[in-house]
Amino acid sequence: MTHKEPAVRGASLAALALRGDASCTTRLADALTIRSEHTQEIALKALVAVGDARAVPAVLRRLELDSPRDRGYFVSFIKLELGYLALHAAERPDAWTTARAITTKHWRRRTDPEQQWIRTYLPQVSPDGEGEIASPSPETMAEIRELILSPLRDDVETWRP
Repeated sequence: MTHKEPAVRGASLAALALRGDASCTTRLADALTIRSEHTQEIALKALVAVGDARAVPAVLRRLELDSPRDRGYFVSFIKLELGYLALHAAERPDAWTTARAITTKHWRRRTDPEQQWIRTYLPQVSPDGEGEIASPSPETMAEIRELILSPLRDDVETWRP
């Protein structure tokens, strides 16, 4: 994961995700500290694909760093981070509650599409969410996972000879 070329790091992360099991969670979480948005994006997508709850602290740190910033371009890191945390909300309700606090604190920094996505798929962590914060339904999680991973699958298909 420390190769100087972003493309090599990205291919390594994608290969870990394609293994199809959570044994690489720690390595994927470590990649979130690399100062490359490309590397962070692929690591987050790979965590959504195969990561277990061991990466929750690393993803929460990313959410804390990314929420106050307005990256405002091609990739919504907030969606990726919240998507991963939502997958593990039942196991880590404390982290899910923290995600809500972070998201609502920096709500005005979210773009309109990000706000709409959160209100549609994860209203529990929007400022509109009320009361106890519930885990997303399995149906919602399947839909979020598909939204995040379908572009990744398309990318992998273009790599094949």
